[in-house]
Amino acid sequence: MVGADGINSTLAPLLLGKAMDPPLYSGYSIFFGVIDDFHKQPQALPPADTKRLVDLVDHPAAIIQVLSPTKLFLVAGGAGAEKKLVWKFGYPNPTPPQRKEWAGAEGAVRKELQEYLDKKRETDRTDATFPVIQSLLDRTSDARLLHFGLFSRGHKPYWHKGRTILIGDAAHATLPHVGQGANMALEDGIVLADCLEKHGFRNVEAALASFYAQRQERTKRIVDSSKAIGWLLDARTPMGVWMRNALLIGAMKMDWYMKFAEKEVIGGFMAGRGGAKKED
Repeated sequence: MVGADGINSTLAPLLLGKAMDPPLYSGYSIFFGVIDDFHKQPQALPPADTKRLVDLVDHPAAIIQVLSPTKLFLVAGGAGAEKKLVWKFGYPNPTPPQRKEWAGAEGAVRKELQEYLDKKRETDRTDATFPVIQSLLDRTSDARLLHFGLFSRGHKPYWHKGRTILIGDAAHATLPHVGQGANMALEDGIVLADCLEKHGFRNVEAALASFYAQRQERTKRIVDSSKAIGWLLDARTPMGVWMRNALLIGAMKMDWYMKFAEKEVIGGFMAGRGGAKKED
């Protein structure tokens, strides 16, 4: 049995027992939206760097982090009439939204975000990102809005018992700051299949033990690095924001950063899977 039922897994408490603990809330929540018919509109982007951002968003695979005290993240995809824009707005929140994000009444998320924007505009009139978020909200339908807290899970000494195992967020949920949460689950599925094949689909318990041995170090590294990057991105003081922007912009301009990212995202998985094949 494979438990791939997310961070609020119903199987995890039964399998982990005393090793189980509740998901760890980061102190941040996210408003998330998708604009299905997005077209190039300069007034919908931060005025300080509008032209460059418009050019980027017009690319079929653009990812933009707006470097301001307000955490706005844009991902554009598709072309022409099929272009979509995914936007995510993170903010500090002592308690996460209590209801499940898919169970809210129609218009509830819009109301929550509108109230937040109205309040922030009264207290911070200098941040040009708020009009951008308002424009994005106005162009997003209620059905394409979500509101949820950011959680992760602590490292577990095992993910399996007998012939039952956890994979993906049920085992090692991570914050989204390195963009690898879904990828970790996909990698889990591939490596689990490798391990079962190696053991002839018979000695399942040995296959599951091998799976944990191969995956626990890599997934822990992703979880830990995402927390560290989140700490950097969450800077709120003027000096902290300045240092964050300088570090991020400098890192993105250096070849070593992109090579490191490629080695970690692609090479790390292939090395682990290659190690499994080598044992054969």
